[in-house]
Amino acid sequence: MYSLVVTSMHPNAGKTSIIIGLAKALNKKIGYIKPFGDRLLYRRETVDYDAALMNGIFSLGEDPAEMSIGFDHSRLLYIFDKDTITQKIRNLQESGGKDNEYCLSKAGKTSHTGSPSISMPYLSRRH
Repeated sequence: MYSLVVTSMHPNAGKTSIIIGLAKALNKKIGYIKPFGDRLLYRRETVDYDAALMNGIFSLGEDPAEMSIGFDHSRLLYIFDKDTITQKIRNLQESGGKDNEYCLSKAGKTSHTGSPSISMPYLSRRH
């Protein structure tokens, strides 16, 4: 399985559009994860809009709520230590890549630091 991370320092830069275009161009079986959700969509449970969108477009068969660790970045960094976050992101990546040729991941700027998402170092490696 190959992992591909799309990230930007700017919100609304087109990361989701690029991922959708890449997924269609690859024409392979894909998984998708967004470790730190930032676009809440309220259904029976709170899910990330982009995860629900990817699931809908590509019929991934995954629960969008399982494609992210959570939403409040500052809270997540306070609750979990670095090792726990690393393990949670790896678990997400493994589930997103299970039986898929590619696992596409979206990461962005964290709301509290202004730096690239802490998920980057853990996502940008090939299995």
